[in-house]
Amino acid sequence: MIKISRGAVWGTLLASALLAGCGTTQAAAPMSKPVTTAAPAHPTTGSGSWLVGAAASPPSGAGNGFLWIEHQNHWHLVSLGQGANAFQAAVWGSWVFVPTLTGTTDVVDWTTQKLVNTLATPVGSRVALVDAATHRLYLIGPNTTAAYALPGLKPLWQKPVGGNTAVIADNRLYLNAPTASVTTILNAETGALELNVPVGHIEDMVFDPAYHTLWMANWYNGDMTVLNVTTNRVVTTLHEAEGGGFSMTDKMGAMSGYMQIAAGPNGQHVYAASFSGNIMEFNANTNQFVRDVPAPVPMAKLSGLAIDPTGQIAYTTVESQNETIAVSLKSGALLALWPHIQSNRWLTFSAP
Repeated sequence: MIKISRGAVWGTLLASALLAGCGTTQAAAPMSKPVTTAAPAHPTTGSGSWLVGAAASPPSGAGNGFLWIEHQNHWHLVSLGQGANAFQAAVWGSWVFVPTLTGTTDVVDWTTQKLVNTLATPVGSRVALVDAATHRLYLIGPNTTAAYALPGLKPLWQKPVGGNTAVIADNRLYLNAPTASVTTILNAETGALELNVPVGHIEDMVFDPAYHTLWMANWYNGDMTVLNVTTNRVVTTLHEAEGGGFSMTDKMGAMSGYMQIAAGPNGQHVYAASFSGNIMEFNANTNQFVRDVPAPVPMAKLSGLAIDPTGQIAYTTVESQNETIAVSLKSGALLALWPHIQSNRWLTFSAP
């Protein structure tokens, strides 16, 4: 099992936080020697696998933002501007888009770990989403959704509807939030409202292209709703008690509850991180709960989650311990532990 010393990572965090606290709008220069350890003997060392996640500092509440970039167990930390408070980033080509609450979106080149652009975007935006097929970027906040053309970043449209989670499927944009009573579906090209589906209070959603279904995790009651995106009708709703339990007044006090969900690379399984301490696995073909993969650390409340492109490893943030771990989905073994590194929304991708 690989474990980075807490002192090494925390020292890097403090240095970056000081830069951000000075009010600079430029990203801190990448570490001359990234946080690293001896190469671990598991697929995270694959030359084509990258892990990216944005986070606020402190991890919840007000603060400056950070972008974490991991490759072959080398961690790079990019410090964002004052008050950035980053949440969900998106990748297109060599760019990572990081929306911030302050009305700007930072564009970071993940190959160099440097800030290359800063855009004026709607205040409150915290979710970035890219549709690679149509070359469009979407930035979503609680009450706004804006679309931009890539690569020129020309504004296309902006609508007074938003959410906390968003998914693109069949040229439609699906929006939801823990406070929303319905799923709002917009035409992804024009922004026009197409439909409201009566499924709400969703913390996160993921599209499974293998079965053309949208998986939607209810923040409160443990329901996992599966929606057919061709008909926009509910296929089934699975109820798992450990998926529910959050409240707006005491999130960290919850002993269960869905956070981020992710589809496996072949689309056969969907996974959910839960405050119960388990990575929950669902069969996307039969639409059934399969098993729990317990996080092999004590008192784990899991939030951010991503599945490695190999389909063998889950990366998940242990929010209660301020750390991120890599877990074997086959054996449940702890493969790596990275203290003081966390994100509520991880993403993985393959690149040379």
